[in-house]
Amino acid sequence: MAKSKKRGNRKKFTFPNPKPIPKMIAYVLMIFLTGCTYWGWSGIQELLYKAGSYENLCDNVLEKSVMVIGGKEYIDCGPRKSGINNLFTIAYSAHFITSVFTGAFLDSLGSKYLYVIGQALNLVAWIFIGALPKVHCVLVTSFFVIGLTAESIYMPLLSLSYNFPNKRSLVISLLGSSRSLSYFIPSLMSLIYQLEFFKPHYLYIICTVYAVLGNLVCMIVGFLIVDVRFDSPLEEPEEIQEFELRIDSSKTLPLIDRAKNFFEKALTHDQLKEYSCLAFCSSIFLAAIGFVNKSHREMLVSSDKKSAVEIFRYMNILSFIPGPILGKLVDIWGAGIILWLLHSFCLGYYIFTALDLYASKICACVCYFFSSSLCVSITYCYVNQRFPRKYFGVLVGFIFFVAGIVNLFNIPLYNLGSKTWEHDRPYNFMRISYILVGCMILCLMGSAYLVMINRKGFSCRWWRSKKNKNKTKEDFDKFLMPNEDVMDNLMMTSQDNLENLISCSGDSTSSNGDVELGAGEGLEEVVVKEEKSRIVETEFKDTIEKQEII
Repeated sequence: MAKSKKRGNRKKFTFPNPKPIPKMIAYVLMIFLTGCTYWGWSGIQELLYKAGSYENLCDNVLEKSVMVIGGKEYIDCGPRKSGINNLFTIAYSAHFITSVFTGAFLDSLGSKYLYVIGQALNLVAWIFIGALPKVHCVLVTSFFVIGLTAESIYMPLLSLSYNFPNKRSLVISLLGSSRSLSYFIPSLMSLIYQLEFFKPHYLYIICTVYAVLGNLVCMIVGFLIVDVRFDSPLEEPEEIQEFELRIDSSKTLPLIDRAKNFFEKALTHDQLKEYSCLAFCSSIFLAAIGFVNKSHREMLVSSDKKSAVEIFRYMNILSFIPGPILGKLVDIWGAGIILWLLHSFCLGYYIFTALDLYASKICACVCYFFSSSLCVSITYCYVNQRFPRKYFGVLVGFIFFVAGIVNLFNIPLYNLGSKTWEHDRPYNFMRISYILVGCMILCLMGSAYLVMINRKGFSCRWWRSKKNKNKTKEDFDKFLMPNEDVMDNLMMTSQDNLENLISCSGDSTSSNGDVELGAGEGLEEVVVKEEKSRIVETEFKDTIEKQEII
């Protein structure tokens, strides 16, 4: 009996619920540690080169080269370049192709459990990379898993933005900036690994320590503080409800059937053109950014052997700086304009890399600094602004799915430069730049169309607001300038009041003779003004009250 009473008196466990600001600080730190580390590909390349990954592919190759990392030389060749850098494409494509399923699982499983599962899989992947860096199937599988879980350890944290209803884009951009800062993690791991103490086969120490301090710690903290559901305590803004997709999301249907119904009904919606255009230009843009990460060591070298690779590394790490500023501009100008601006900088990167000048390579790094700062988060901001929160996960996920499919073309494109045109260095990747310039021009045209749609919607809302304001002003002027009937009634009422006032004064005012004409006229003016003011004020108040009721 005593034990049963103790069990009955036990309190049910409840997850801690920090306030928005402390939670945002925790989220920023969690994203910094594990946000999207594989995008710091330059550091991962150095880890794999020292560990001997794909070194055997250079055994039967005649044209060999040397990769210098940390003052040490490592053998390199075209097949080894492709083997290592195509791992990035595998992770990048898996990242975006599977985002549509990540979004669906976010809507069904909830933020907390999706985040915990993603961190657990990341933990296992990093341990296998460190333990077996020379096994091809292990590397492919591990980087596929890292890409697979990239959004599942980031997208659930975006629910924080709904605690700041007037600054959602700013909060998303802050989290995105922290994600950009996570690119520094592989470079930090590489700096430690390049020390004399660590032999090539000690990579497992570096990766295991990171997996524990990064993924395991974030998994525990996330289990405690991440929201269970991706829900907002606030109602949808009226502006967003105008664009709501009329889609049945019945929880009784299986996940695949719900997704099928979602897209079947979305095809008939008025905003299909806008969403399709967003998917088109975002997929090209993200694929172009992905190609930068895997090919910058070749593209940023001029024919006189001058390289801007080190500048690129620091620009990549510092790309978090413009994020909050651009996020604030998204709230002010709209996501369409910022999207077009990012696409313009990406186009500038490939234009400058197509030139055989060291100065142009530096300019290309500056363009990448801006274009990559919000390259993923801008999609979140656009969908957040233009579409309902209820379908946020699937809408964003489908755009990333298309981007992942398009990104697969980066594999043959990179092989074209590293194998087919290998003999024509460094002009082999300059030719690739011309191809990507054409792709980015198409992307820029698509984002320009989105800017027109956004500005048109803004102009319509501004015109309606101005029209209502002018109507109220006209009503007020109408009361200040009454028509002739009102004036006649006003004069008659004022004359009667004047006669009554004069008759009431009687002999008391006539001791010095009749009332002077000037005094009578002044009194009449005062009465008319007071009567006019009273009528106008009464009628205007009645009209304003009616408008408020309506």
